[in-house]
Formats: sequence, C-alpha cells, structure tokens
Amino acid sequence: MGSFLDKPKTEKYNDEGTAIDLRYAVTSMQGWRIEMEDSHSVITGLKGGRPVLATKDHKPSLGTERNRIERAGGTVTIQRVNGLLAVSRALGDFEYKNSPGMKQCEQPVSPEPDVYVQERCPEDEFLVLACDGVWDVMSSADVCSYLANRLVDTCLYKGSKDNMSVVLISLPGSPEPCPEAMRVDREVDEAIRSATMDFVQNLEDIDLEQLLIMLQEENIPNLPSGGGLMAKRALIESLYKELCPRRGDPSHTFLFNSPQSSTLRFGAKDESDRKISPLETAQDASPQHSEELCE
Repeated sequence: MGSFLDKPKTEKYNDEGTAIDLRYAVTSMQGWRIEMEDSHSVITGLKGGRPVLATKDHKPSLGTERNRIERAGGTVTIQRVNGLLAVSRALGDFEYKNSPGMKQCEQPVSPEPDVYVQERCPEDEFLVLACDGVWDVMSSADVCSYLANRLVDTCLYKGSKDNMSVVLISLPGSPEPCPEAMRVDREVDEAIRSATMDFVQNLEDIDLEQLLIMLQEENIPNLPSGGGLMAKRALIESLYKELCPRRGDPSHTFLFNSPQSSTLRFGAKDESDRKISPLETAQDASPQHSEELCE
C-alpha cells in the first residue's frame, strides 16, 4: 500500500507559463498518498461545449496491458492485476514489480506513463482531472456538460462505489454565470416539486425509490445535461423528507440493485437509449494518435 502524507503537498512546480501555448502536465493519486495507486489520468478540454481530448485508462483488461502482465508472469482476474489491483500502471505497488529478468516497464504493473500533447486554444474552457470513481459512471462528455453542478453527488447517486477526486482548471475561455440557465434550473426544481407533491398525495405508501422511478417516467424537460434526474436527487430527497417525515431516512434507499437502476443512472428509458459520445472511444485510442480527437 502507498504511504500517507501527514498533510497535503501544496508546492507549485510551475509558477510561470502565462503564454497561450502553455502545456499542462497532469496525473492523479488516491487522496494524498505519496505513491500513485488506483490512478486514472484524464485531460479534458472543451471546444464548442464538447471535449476535445480524453486520455486512455490503464486497465488490466486492455489487450496491450494484459499481454504485458501475462508475459511478466502475472494474471488478469476479475479485470484486476493478480485479482487485486484495478490499474495496470502505477508508481509504488512494488509487490507487482518483482518479475526477475524484466525491465521496470515490462513488469506486471508498469510505472511508464502515456504522454499526450494538446495545444491550447483561446476557446478552451477548462481541464478536468479526476479519478476512476468518477469515470466509472460518467463519460467524458457527461462530465464536461455537467461540471457546473454537483458532480460528485451525482456520481454517488449513479452508483459509484469508489473514492472520487476531481481537479478543475478554469481557462480564460470558461463561461460566466448565465441568468437564463439559472432561471431554467429554478423552473426544473419547481416542476420536480410539483410532481413530487402530486405523487405523494395520491400514493400513500410511496417510497423514495418508487418516487424516483415515477419522476423519471415524467420526462421532465431541461434536466441538467450529463446528470439527468440524478443531478436533482438531493432536492428530491429533501422534498421526500419534508412531505413524508415518518417514513424513515431516504438516504438508506438504494436504487442500484433494482431493475430500473440503468434508467436512473443514465437518464434514459433503457441502456440502448443512452448515446455514447465519440469521445468515449478515446479509451481505446493510442496517445500517439491523440491529435485525432482534436477538432
């Protein structure tokens, strides 16, 4: 396991770089650990409201990663290195780097990073760095379209079981608060409030899970892009507590084992309705060809 820091590292290693061609070098670590574990590196910019670059996960189940692991005498079981580690490249984790006669980058777990180069554009809005507790349940496009609103809560409501860390770097092209968007959001909240009151009044024994399913079937317009109804679950829980104070703590109601869980996670009628962003194919892209993702 990685060593833990007594306090976060806050030193800045690049205090210059105000030019438009500034490069960002990003990676991630779990919490404040010195060694990288459970690592997931992502660079996401925006162009016209869409991501223009997304990096590849280092997952043991990927063909090239699996081949290296098996050549080094390791195995891939339940999509983990030797059935334990969920990533195939990391710093530290030395127990996975003991194969004799193998170079460091040929070990079951390699320290070798992928390097992506993305030229800055004036239209770029932000960069996103997050761990796999976010990316396991949100696509790059979902995250980009939803960053302005309760990202971590929505990932929890969508069923993420992993820890979640997010770094957002705002660039000069990032948008200002939009009064029209704020007005629409208030209207969405009011529509949810009205529908919730109707359901609770007409269905005496309704529980939170049933309420969420029925609200999903209402197809309320203008729900937050990328988050859907789950982006409003905090509001729905609050309304449920207010209207049904004697029915227990709604936070103990889980959606993810129900037949409707895919509906509530993705905000679509079923999995086939969920549109996969072209950027999700970036998970299979080679970093040497990352420019193909740029517009």
